Parts: sequence; C-alpha cells; structure tokens
Amino acid sequence: MRTGCPFKVYPSRHQNLFKNFQIALTKYLLYLLVCALHSLSAYAWRPMIADDRNTQVNGVAHIETMWLRDTDGSRSLSIIPTYSPWPGLDLVAMENRPLAQGSKEQTLQAKMQISSARFQDCAVAWVLGITVWQKGDGPKSFFAVNGTCDIPVGSLYSNLVGTRDLQGRDVSSFSMTWEHQFGDWAAYLETVSQRTHKPYWGFGVRRDVAPGLQLEGMWGKQGGQPIFSLGSRYSF
Repeated sequence: MRTGCPFKVYPSRHQNLFKNFQIALTKYLLYLLVCALHSLSAYAWRPMIADDRNTQVNGVAHIETMWLRDTDGSRSLSIIPTYSPWPGLDLVAMENRPLAQGSKEQTLQAKMQISSARFQDCAVAWVLGITVWQKGDGPKSFFAVNGTCDIPVGSLYSNLVGTRDLQGRDVSSFSMTWEHQFGDWAAYLETVSQRTHKPYWGFGVRRDVAPGLQLEGMWGKQGGQPIFSLGSRYSF
C-alpha cells in the first residue's frame, strides 16, 4: 500500500542541478553503450561474466576457479578469491596458471561501486577497479558501467568497461548476456566485444549443486576457433 506525504516538498536549486546532471550522465552512458555495439570487436572473458564487474554483499566472500581451453589449444587454471569488507568494496586476488608453458599471472585488485540508480525494472551501477599489485599480464585498472534489466523471458546484463593495456592502448570492451532460469538450471547466451580482438560469442549453463556452491560450463567461438571452460564458485 502506498502512503503519501501530506506536506509538499519543493526541491532546492542544488537538488535540481544534481538531478539534471544524473539524467545527462545516464544519457551519455547509454550513448556509449550504443556506440560500443557498432565499433568494437569481440573478446572472450571468463565464466560468470554477468556479475564480473559488480560488487557483492558486505561481509560475504567467495572463491572462483576456472579451467579454460583457449582458442590456440592452451589450457590454464585461474583461482580468484574475493572478499567484501565494506558495502560497495571488493578485494580481489587473481592467479592464472598455464598448465603447460607460460608464466604465472597474479593480480591484487580493489573494486568500488561509486554510484547506482534504478529505473523501473532496470538498474545501472558505476564501478571502479584499481589494480594495486600485479605480476605478469593480468587484469588492469578499469571503470565499468553495469546494466541489468528484468524482462518477461529472463534477465539482460551488460557491461561497458574502459581500460588500457601495458602499452597504453585503449582496450575498452562491451559485453551483453541474456540469462533464463529453467528450474534448477540457468542458461545464458553472451557476446563480448573489445578493441584489437576478434568477435566472441558463446553459451553456457550453471547450477547450484550445494549450499553456496555453483558449477558452470561455457562453450563459444572467437575468430572461428572454439573456446571452452568449466568454472565453480563457492560463497561463504
């Protein structure tokens, strides 16, 4: 039941300016999302992409593992523990180990949710990721805009990420995922775009197999070559 306030509240000039700023910023970010669809080629990310750039609940930790067979046939194992000491802040440690030749990559990163807004069945969040220590060529600092919409046939997730590589080149990316629940199973289709990389698309399934434990599998193609991964996520 809705209750109304009996007193009229007139917004101040500063409130109107701030509201106009939020509207203008949102329109600009939506414009960037549309441009990204037309200007970027694709790049494959790891599983659980839908919440890869989000922050989690305060006091909750989880550990993700991912076995990946890449387009060139190489195989690697990634271990990613994450902990949220305060609301809107995640501390993330990432380690990627090639299972044959290659050097090990390690990264320590902090993810901070700067702001968020909701429009009916859709939500938008701004997240800043800062790499505080790194060994090898791992994830870089980034600024991300995350969008989520609930629709009659599932959910839509999108990420627009701005970042640069070690050479200072712009490797901004855009991803979109459609997910639908089928009983205990969740299935999704995804596409990921990034400058300097070939197109990627894929599909996957995931399921909770025990309290706090989720398993996921993904198969897709990038530049005509298959890519496959198996992942797990344990929350506690």
